[in-house]
Amino acid sequence: ERQLLTPGPGPTDSGPTDPTPDPTTTPAPTTSPDPTTTPDPTTTPDPEPSTTGPGCPTDPAETPDPAVPAEDPCPTPTA
Repeated sequence: ERQLLTPGPGPTDSGPTDPTPDPTTTPAPTTSPDPTTTPDPTTTPDPEPSTTGPGCPTDPAETPDPAVPAEDPCPTPTA
């Protein structure tokens, strides 16, 4: 049992210490300029016209075909 309590001199223990430099390679998150590309929402200041445009009737009164399942708010214009 003492051998297990004294694994210090064992070179195998120093092995796992090598992968510890990984945190140094973690600077990847710093390269995440995605937040800078988030201005996209600003390009969609008019969500209203886009919803009523491509066959997406926001108002029930605009529904041209009552046969269209209510589950799909944006029915594909394949029909």
